[in-house]
Amino acid sequence: MKRICLHSKERLERALADVKPKLVLACYGMNDGIYKPLDSDRTKAFQEGIVQLVEKCHAAGAEVILVTPPSYDVDRYGGVEKMKFDYNSVLDAYSAWELQTRPGRASVIDLHVPMTTAMQNLKTTHPLHQGGDGVHPTDMGHFVMAHAILKGLGLPQPEADLPGQWSRMQADPLFNLVRQRQSARAQGWLTYIGYTRVNKTTPPHENDIAVVETQAVEAQKKIDELRRRK
Repeated sequence: MKRICLHSKERLERALADVKPKLVLACYGMNDGIYKPLDSDRTKAFQEGIVQLVEKCHAAGAEVILVTPPSYDVDRYGGVEKMKFDYNSVLDAYSAWELQTRPGRASVIDLHVPMTTAMQNLKTTHPLHQGGDGVHPTDMGHFVMAHAILKGLGLPQPEADLPGQWSRMQADPLFNLVRQRQSARAQGWLTYIGYTRVNKTTPPHENDIAVVETQAVEAQKKIDELRRRK
């Protein structure tokens, strides 16, 4: 069974044609092991899917930065006893392959190792994953992911007291404005490109992306104004 769903029904081609990106950051892997132990067929499907993604992006004129898979917290799912193994080990292997091979000559940022380290260090005080499945990040988890990616892009980040950094960021009005703008554009473009989830299909181009972008421009004006005041 293959899980690189970005390729299904030409979704990637639509996204590249509509967005015309110069840079693509792609983070895959979490679902691609199907929550089962490491398997050669599933690993091959993941690797082939990543190579296809990079090749299609390059063909469209976009630079690609691959981001290794986030961590999986088996304890938030119910422990190794319930799952019978630690799925994070599968993501270890997927991440190592991306870092070692740089598939399709893409650049690679390691998210998996720093997130796994933070997951273990903050497990009892600031869990990085929501309870019940070990997959979906908490707000703290998203912050740790952003921290690792920014470092990977060459932007220096303070290392000490990640929970404290996140707490201070939440209290910053600038952060909340940026978050609102990002959320609106993410949902707007997701709907515009179209997608399939389980038994639900959203056809492409059902919303007016020009409206979304106009709203984003207005939001950016507020962001810029607040930055000038700081």
